[in-house]
Amino acid sequence: MDVPTNESHDYLFKLLCIGEANVGKTTFLHQYIHDNFANFRSTVGVDVFEKHITNINNQRILLQLWDTAGQVGIYYSIFKLNLFNF
Repeated sequence: MDVPTNESHDYLFKLLCIGEANVGKTTFLHQYIHDNFANFRSTVGVDVFEKHITNINNQRILLQLWDTAGQVGIYYSIFKLNLFNF
């Protein structure tokens, strides 16, 4: 998991990446965040990647990309425990 930073932001977007196990969710997110591909073992539980971006209006945006394990039980846990704070 990437270490969260204390940088301020104007907007926070949380995106939940769900799908079947072993289809490349973690690899896809890692490539977007770090601009390179890597091989990973299966995710256990949930990982959170963060990326700070600035739009054309100089607004700071924090993207939190939630990577799930690809198991149905994980999805229920996320919503049951309100981890995603809807």
